[in-house]
Amino acid sequence: ADAVCRGPDPFAIVLVPTANANGASGSAALRFAPSPFGVSVSPEGHHLYDIRLETRGLRAAGRALVVWAATPELDRVQKIGVLDDTGALEGRLAFNKFLVFVTAEESADVVRWAGPILLRGISPSGRMHTMAGHGPFQSEPCSKWGFGPGGSP
Repeated sequence: ADAVCRGPDPFAIVLVPTANANGASGSAALRFAPSPFGVSVSPEGHHLYDIRLETRGLRAAGRALVVWAATPELDRVQKIGVLDDTGALEGRLAFNKFLVFVTAEESADVVRWAGPILLRGISPSGRMHTMAGHGPFQSEPCSKWGFGPGGSP
């Protein structure tokens, strides 16, 4: 393909470590859930995605490593599941624009996160935003928070 057309997979999410992650890393791959109609949606009309997370270097230290998805406003949160012994998870989520994150919890049975966030990422649709609040209107660039040049690819 022409070099202009090449780029990262738009359905790949880089999971950026927080200060609590001790250098861990990860990624998530999204695929539309199977459907005889082309694209699956929830009863509310949100895309249904199959997600596969792979992490490296996370240490549980006796805690459950739980994966969550949430709307950008954090008003709706969905527990996707718990990472297995290899640091991977496959699940399904139903949001159009979302955050995905891994937390260290006291138990795998939690229904709302309470532990520290270790890794975080943002959906492809969440990466598209206006320039309002950027440039002369914002004192800190997105790259400081792990997005864009100098942050996640």
